[in-house]
Amino acid sequence: MAEGLETWEARLKYLEDDKVWEGEEKWRKFRREINIIPQEESTKIRGFGPVMFKMIMEGRPYFGIEEVREVEGVGEKRYRRLAERCWCF
Repeated sequence: MAEGLETWEARLKYLEDDKVWEGEEKWRKFRREINIIPQEESTKIRGFGPVMFKMIMEGRPYFGIEEVREVEGVGEKRYRRLAERCWCF
């Protein structure tokens, strides 16, 4: 892992440090990866406020987007909305 960090910590550090892709479609897609999605991005999705964002982040790391279904409060409708906008490495 980078600098002895866990995978998700390294991804977050990357987001903080690297603004090379900011404003580019590749950057916007990368920011929608479920393990590193910032709160301001996730709360744009209907049904995903700050509390739900926190619950999802506490469940990290995810190895597939379908694992988000295990988070309390993520029913079929919320899952579909999330899966349409987000992805997982």
